[in-house]
Order: sequence, then C-alpha cells, then structure tokens
Amino acid sequence: MNNRILNSCLYIMLLLHPFTIRAFLIEDCCDNCNSQNFDNFNEKYLNKKLKELRQRTFFRIFQVNMNKKCVHLAEGTCASEKCQISECCEEDVPAVWKATTKQEEDASRVETETGDVEFESWKDETKLQWLDVEDERDSIYVDLQKNEDGWTGYSGKEAGMVWKKIYECNVFKDKDKDTREGRLLYRLLSGFHTLTTCKVFANMPLGDGVWGPNIELYEKVVHPQKEWLNNLYFNFVILLRAVNKFRVPLSEYWYHTGNPYDDNHTVHNIFDLLYHDFLESACSSSDSFDETMLFRDENATRIDDFRAAVREVSQVLDCVGCEKCKLHAKLEFLGLGTAVKILFSKDATFERNEIIALMNTLGKYSDVLIFVRDMQQAIEMKIKNNQITEEPSFKTEL
Repeated sequence: MNNRILNSCLYIMLLLHPFTIRAFLIEDCCDNCNSQNFDNFNEKYLNKKLKELRQRTFFRIFQVNMNKKCVHLAEGTCASEKCQISECCEEDVPAVWKATTKQEEDASRVETETGDVEFESWKDETKLQWLDVEDERDSIYVDLQKNEDGWTGYSGKEAGMVWKKIYECNVFKDKDKDTREGRLLYRLLSGFHTLTTCKVFANMPLGDGVWGPNIELYEKVVHPQKEWLNNLYFNFVILLRAVNKFRVPLSEYWYHTGNPYDDNHTVHNIFDLLYHDFLESACSSSDSFDETMLFRDENATRIDDFRAAVREVSQVLDCVGCEKCKLHAKLEFLGLGTAVKILFSKDATFERNEIIALMNTLGKYSDVLIFVRDMQQAIEMKIKNNQITEEPSFKTEL
C-alpha cells in the first residue's frame, strides 16, 4: 500500500476511533513533569492560541541576516525552488520598526530583571552574546506566513555535515556530559534536531502530486527513538518555563506595528496566553524545570562555556545551503537561545526579534507535538489492526 492510501486510511480511522497515547515523564524536569499534562494543555488551548498570535503582523515579520559568512564548513547550496525565500516588500515592514525616534528605538528592546536568583558573576557583558550578533545593515525582513517551513528536498551529505558540526559544538564531553549542564545542552540540540526532522515528515511529497504527512518514514526514523521524543518535549517545557518566568516583561512590552486594530488583537492574544492557569501553575520552577539547580558551586563558571557553545551553534547555521531551512533554523535557535538567556541571565536586554523568535519557536514545537500525537496514534492503530488481521481463524469440522 503506498503512502497516500495508507495515510488516508489511517486518518479516517483516527477520526472514527481516536487513541490515547502513552504518557511518560519528561527527563531532567521536575518529578511531576508528565507529557500528558503538556499534551492536554497544548491540544485544548495553547496550539490554537499560538496560531492566532503568529498571524499578527508583529509576530509574522522577522528580521534576519541571510548573508553572514560561513566560518565552520564549506558554503552550502540548494538549487531547488523550494529552498528559496521571498523578502518583504518595503510597505510590508512596519514603519515604526525602522527606528527614527528614541521612543521607537526603545520599543524594539526591553530590559528587565528575570528573577530573584543572583547570577551577577555570570553577567553577559555584551548582552546579546548568547547568539552570534546579526548586523542589521545586512538584514532583510521576511513574512513567516509566506515562507512556511517544511520539506524542501535539502538533505544528504551536506545537511549531515551541518548536524555533525552542531553536535561537535557541545563542550560538555566525557565526565561532563552527564552533569545537569551537559545534559541540558545535549537535550536542547537533540530536541532542535527532532523538531526539524518532524517538520520535514509532517508535509512532504507522497507521489502523484500529493503532499501530506509521511507516516511510514516517521515510524521508521523517529518512532523507535524514545530519547528524541523526550528531548522534543523537554525543549517545549524549557520554552514554556521561559515564557512563564518572563511573563511580566512580555505583558508590558509595546507590541507596536502602527496598525492599532492588529496591535490590540496582539495584546489581547498575549494576555490570554500569559495568564492562563496552566502556564502559572505547571510551568513554575517547582513544577516544570528548575533553572536554579544548574551552574552552581563548582559548575558556576561553566555558564561561559555553555553560552559560547550556543553562540557557536548559531554560527554553524549560517552554513546551511537551503535558504528556507536556514531562515527557520536561525529563527528556532534564536527562540531557544532567548529561552536559555531568560532562564540564566539577570538584567539582560531583549530585543524585538528575540521576542518574535521565542513565541514563534514555541508555536513550532506546539505544532510538532500535535503531529507527533497524530503519528503515534496512527502507528498504534496500525499495530492493532495488524494484530486483528493476523489472528488465526478456527474451523469446526463436523
């Protein structure tokens, strides 16, 4: 049976007979950090709210430098049209973002204290050095809704070299890899990798001009890797924990694009999300991820190594040959970098682009967890149906 027929059959069966997938504890989180709790919140509320938010002008328009020099690998290429991106027209970019006044400049950044924990010795003097600094003079604006991510055909040896180099950026090796700090960095990279893989499988060519989720490929590549899926959920928890910790600055931020109607809806969407009971109760340091347990005592100085590794990964992404893949990888890793910056910084400066990346990245993980749920249910259903068809029939001879 080809992918197209298999997908259609399984999805119809899922609609008629939904399955409940098995819950599991998300490792390196708090004791009651259960995947089912986060799935329920995501499916019943968060995913829809984030889709609404990401359609607003403020969160659609992303500034990115696509021409930074690749310093870690040979420059990549992709000839497919699906690898290309379209730049925003001049009139699509909010005029207030081309800061010409002090007020408009202030609107593009926010300075805040992100917690009561004293991290003075870790202070990032350059403020933006969690990720490699983007030169705005060489940047472009893109509309994320018009440059959706997914399958582009970019793969093979070149993509493999990029992922190999990303994992080599992990400075926590040997005895350090099993420390809290080492596990955090590895799981961030692995969860980022799993997100990328799932996005490709979620919508790809199945033959005869038909596109859709590739269940067979997901079952072969992702389904057996329970650690990958755990790391995917881990990153989702990290992002939610950061949003919860940064709730007050996010609610006070000036979401200004010059369109009062759209901006009012943005503020309404943000407040709805930030002050949901689940975010406050289940995403606290005692119920999700406790960042105060890391970089303590003899490991306190390792924050510099951790930050340098995150920054190096952001540089490696400039070597991605597919323009669309590079755009979304830079957006997503900026979102993850912003999350760890929130969790492990004090008195840091956060720019508009980081807030855009943070919420869009949370939205991408939210989408992929819905996809994973659908795939897991489809596989469970296929297994059950195979068991039924393989049951022996008994004949009674008279």
